[in-house]
Order: sequence, then structure tokens, then C-alpha cells
Amino acid sequence: MTTTRQSFAITGANGYLGTFLVKFLRDKGHRVIKLGRNLSPNEKEVYPYHLGETVSPDFLREIDTLIHCAYDFSAVTKEEIFKSNVGGSIKLFNEASQAGVPKIVFISSMSAFPGCLSLYGQGKLEVEKKSAPLGVISIRPGMIYDESPKGIVGIMDKIVHSLPLIPLIGKGDQPLFFCHVEDLAHLVLEIAEGRIPRPVKPIIAAHPSGKTFQQMFEILANRRQKKVATIPCPAWIPWLLLKTLEKIGLRLRLKSDNVVSLTSTLSNPDFTSLHPAGTQFRAFT
Repeated sequence: MTTTRQSFAITGANGYLGTFLVKFLRDKGHRVIKLGRNLSPNEKEVYPYHLGETVSPDFLREIDTLIHCAYDFSAVTKEEIFKSNVGGSIKLFNEASQAGVPKIVFISSMSAFPGCLSLYGQGKLEVEKKSAPLGVISIRPGMIYDESPKGIVGIMDKIVHSLPLIPLIGKGDQPLFFCHVEDLAHLVLEIAEGRIPRPVKPIIAAHPSGKTFQQMFEILANRRQKKVATIPCPAWIPWLLLKTLEKIGLRLRLKSDNVVSLTSTLSNPDFTSLHPAGTQFRAFT
């Protein structure tokens, strides 16, 4: 099947997902412009961008699909998150809509659902709500991973590698749903090429069979051919430790809000929005 070459713009292009999408789409023969900070001046097809900055309408008019992956992780408080991530995202979407960008894709999160407790999830949910009237297509990936785990899964993999005894968050029985990064890239391309109907609600992008927090550690340990022991730990202990470190100005990869996300997951997600897609998400094994 031949496809028409498209022009993609990707924010957060230096991040984990953004980097993968850039290579994936370029390998498919599409033009990809990277939007982000600290981009190499020697690289072609780059556009310096930080959340909240204005994007040239002339630039946006050349774009077929805008994929918004950027997130300001330096924002910690609700006020900071809503100002930087929510405000900056909606500003970008308004500019893209006014410039006539045909498709706008927002990478949200399965942490975003009505009643979610994490600030990360609340911010993503607010962007979904405010961008829906603009025709923005929201995707809620599960925990993104690949064969060399990065992101939150990567942090957990390093814990497995470093510790013989792993403290669980709570009892470790909270359900988690996983999203292989390549499957997510295929879904984004399906949307861009119009191979699935425009969804009326956010697409939950993950394998429908969840794993518990403890099972995730067991799978990561098996992958490393290592045996580990786990012990339940009240969630408030790691939350308080991380919150204290944040209060004194330390910025760690794992945040107190991540603990909230991991302990207040949605146990029964609605995967019906994924059914029209041809992409099948692989199980986390």
C-alpha cells in the first residue's frame, strides 16, 4: 500500500516518545520537523520551541499533522502545571487550528480520567477538555516501553537491577496497562493517514490485559534473569520522601506525583475507542 508523503511537526522531539516518532515517520518516507529545546543547529528540519512560545503561522501552514508530545516536567505544583503545560498546549492548538493544520494529535495519558488524583493526570485531562472543540485527537497511552525500557518503566527496571529487595507502593496490586512505543507510533500514523475514523473521545492506547505493579517487577526481573523479593510499603512513605526532596529544590526523575499516579490508577479502562484501529497493542511480557 502506497501512502502520500506528509509533513509532520513533533513537539518534545528530543524526548523518549518524540525521538522514536521522528525516526519511525522518517523511515516511512515522511517529512518530519522537530520542535523542541536544545536542538542541534547542524540538523535539518528543526524549529526551536518551548511550551508557551508562539509558533509562526507560516510554518504551521506547511504542516499536515501536528503531534504534541512536549511536557514541562520542571513544573511541580498545580499552578505551575496548569500555567505551563495546560496553557502552553492550548495556545499551541489554537495557533495550529487558526493556521488550518488538518490534524492535531495530543499525547495525553491513561493517568487522565475523571476523578484522577495526580496533578499530571489532571493537567492532561484539562488539555483534552479544552482542545476537544478544536478537533484535537487525544491519545491516552499506557506506560510506554520498548526492549530497552525508558521513562517510568526504565526507572523501575533500574530499581530491579540495583536492589535485591524491592519496596512496593502499597500492596503492589494496583493494575497497570502498557503501551509498546512502536505500536503507539503505528496508531499515530493510522490517524494521520485517515485510516481510522476521527474519534469522538480519547483513544486509550495499551494492551487491554493489565499487570499489577508487583507483576511488572517480576517481568522486569525475569528479563534480567534475576530473582528479586518484594515487600509492601505504605504509599505515603515514598510520597513524603520525594515531596520533601522537591521542597528543598531537588528535581528527580521520579516525583511524588508519580507515586500518586501509580496508586490511583483506573482499574477498568474503556478500550472501545481503540477498536476501529488496525494497530494491535502487544502484551507486556
